[in-house]
Amino acid sequence: SGGTVQLDTDNSLAGFNPGVLPVTLNVGGTLTGLATADGGAGTSTHFHDLLTLNGGTLAMGGTQVNTRYGTWDLDFGVAVNGGTNTSTISALDVIPSESGGTIFNVSRGGAPGGVDLNVTGTLINGSSLHDTGIIKTGNGVMALANTNSYAGDTVISNGVLALVGNGSISNQAQIEIGGGATFDVSDVSNAPYDILSGQTLTGLGGAGTIAGSLDMSLGAALEVDYTNGTPTLTVTNGTLTLSNNPVTLIVEGATPLTGGRYKLVSVQTGGLVAGSVASSSLTVGGAGLNVGSAAISLQISGGELYLVVDTPPAIANVVTNYVTYGTGWHMSITNLESLAGWSDADGETLSLSGIGAAIGTATVTIAGTDGTLTHTTGINLTITAPGPDFSLSASPSSLTVAQGTNGTSAITINPIAGFNGTVSLSASGLPSGVTVSFNPSSATNGSTLTLSASGTAAAGTSIITITGTSGSLTNSTSISLTIAASGGGLPSGWTDADIGSVGLVGSASYSNGTFTVSGSGADIWNAGDQCHYAYQSVSGDQTVIARVVSESSSVSYAKAGVMIRETLDTNSVEASVLLTPTNGVSLQVRPTTGANSINVSGWIRNILPPQWVKLVRSGNTFTGSYSTNGSTWTQIGSTSVTMATNATAGLAVSSHDNTSLNTATFDNVSVAGQNPDFSLSASPGSLTIVQGANGTSTITVNPIGGYSGTVSLSASGLPSGVTASFNPASTTNSSTLTLTASAASSVLGTNVTYDSRYIYYNGVLTAGDHFTYTISDGTYSTTGTIYLEVT
Repeated sequence: SGGTVQLDTDNSLAGFNPGVLPVTLNVGGTLTGLATADGGAGTSTHFHDLLTLNGGTLAMGGTQVNTRYGTWDLDFGVAVNGGTNTSTISALDVIPSESGGTIFNVSRGGAPGGVDLNVTGTLINGSSLHDTGIIKTGNGVMALANTNSYAGDTVISNGVLALVGNGSISNQAQIEIGGGATFDVSDVSNAPYDILSGQTLTGLGGAGTIAGSLDMSLGAALEVDYTNGTPTLTVTNGTLTLSNNPVTLIVEGATPLTGGRYKLVSVQTGGLVAGSVASSSLTVGGAGLNVGSAAISLQISGGELYLVVDTPPAIANVVTNYVTYGTGWHMSITNLESLAGWSDADGETLSLSGIGAAIGTATVTIAGTDGTLTHTTGINLTITAPGPDFSLSASPSSLTVAQGTNGTSAITINPIAGFNGTVSLSASGLPSGVTVSFNPSSATNGSTLTLSASGTAAAGTSIITITGTSGSLTNSTSISLTIAASGGGLPSGWTDADIGSVGLVGSASYSNGTFTVSGSGADIWNAGDQCHYAYQSVSGDQTVIARVVSESSSVSYAKAGVMIRETLDTNSVEASVLLTPTNGVSLQVRPTTGANSINVSGWIRNILPPQWVKLVRSGNTFTGSYSTNGSTWTQIGSTSVTMATNATAGLAVSSHDNTSLNTATFDNVSVAGQNPDFSLSASPGSLTIVQGANGTSTITVNPIGGYSGTVSLSASGLPSGVTASFNPASTTNSSTLTLTASAASSVLGTNVTYDSRYIYYNGVLTAGDHFTYTISDGTYSTTGTIYLEVT
């Protein structure tokens, strides 16, 4: 209960019978041994009863060379009841030697840092008689802060076992997480923490938790003890990454699993299951499966791990139909989608390889995502049964053509339900300066499309709609066409100009999110500016943001930054946040036309590219800020300037030397009257598609508040047999959505026809005739016979 007791000789607790010498270390109390050189007599002591830590410390002194001379052997377990004090095991080497695993029963108190037992020493493997592991019980927190190499399993049956700093478990077979227990690796130095090859991570049933990120190394295994529909493990605030690891599923209880989808590993706040799984490495034990020849697979879906059990359809193998001699025959089919193949009465084959898309109506949801921004729109989809029809496809479906050149795409006519007509082709949605031709313009199977861009064709990306017409049938496909400017261009709505009398002509261009602006000029200062300016026309309140990535000039007062300017005159009212190569950043304004500029903030030193700058106009108040990361901003000044409501906003660059150019690059540029955002719209908003055909809708990204980002598109709510594709899949303006409905295909035997309700035999039936069939759901198939009783 205070002070230190040191045991200096090997096995110095010898002579006590097991169970008669409990040791308790209270707050301030330390029990230490004395390690000696290899072969010398030092502490290698077995506890003969329970070791209780009530805020005390188990330590080891001296110089340790041989791990058998300087160890504590925990033969009877450890109990921790430290209350508001952390108990500590700091001995260099401690051997968990209790038969079946040394129990660490750690009770939860109010210890600082949330750790009730802090093991800063190492738990090691002893002789072959002591190859045991540890069992963490109690609702408290036990932390391992060093490399541990004991041979047995690690069982976390309650509370928290945490690895912190360089803490690791390197030699045991399994890490088992019980229901309600937590394995916390969120504070390891080298995240994510690796489960090593040869180790097994086990969920013991119930909702065990993994806190932080774990990587399952190739060769590591995962065991899941599944009980009563409860996910075995839950990942929070990190990622569990799988690498096609062997997975063993133990179905607890007496009831086997039937067909369905079972969540094995779930996620909560900040959690994710990622990587890859191999269904071939799955083993099912325990109560197992009760689904016959089921197909089982592992799937990562929505960031969680599932077991999927598919079952074959329940099919009657023998059906008897009574028919009249010498007549035709038909049978009502209530599950036509299941019919994969028939043989008729003459032994010929009727094959239904698929019934195609599900007939009916559905609402398809289109989602667009850019970072944290997500918005949706909807399309009403109707699938109808087919007649003779066709669909169109384009290869490639995306072309980039430089001004003054051309590009080609092969247009293929895909027949549906016996279509053999001639299709006339046309194109719409062509940007200015682009012409189109088809060779041939009418075809039965395909044509070559040529898109030619003039030297002045409008730069940018457009969706070209290719339409085919044959009688009353009309179908279309789309091509994404990008016209590349010969000299580099600016985004729509942007332009550029030299301001004032510059010595060298400036320029501005844009590519893949980066603006490049070159300008000469004496300065952006005094009564008139000389610079190059890339800008938009704006009105009212604005926020202009850019990251100044680099400046080519080394002149100390060369400038690059964001500006709001009343006019393009050299002496115009303006406000700007400008960054120099060496002197820092400042907010400067010209308060009235022709007035001398004012440095509102003074130069904020040591703020150099790359750096974010921001200028905000609210009425006639202009505020300047800078940031190192684009999220945390430092305001450098604010002032009032009377400026017209209609103005310009953009990027300004001056070399501070009229005989040279300063070339600056900017990214993350936005000019916005409000927070940049977007919405989605679909035109048309309703589609009717015949099985085997497709339909298109234009998905438009509608920018809000100066939004200029790229939106990734996806579709959900698709009915069975319908696929969705976007061209392009990510866009800044619009994309063509193509919804394709799969077709029912058939090869008919003699005298056999079918429709959506019946299969018909139109020949003459004789005694002994029968039909054989195969029914399939796409994974399993069952063969049966329909016998025809001739009357």
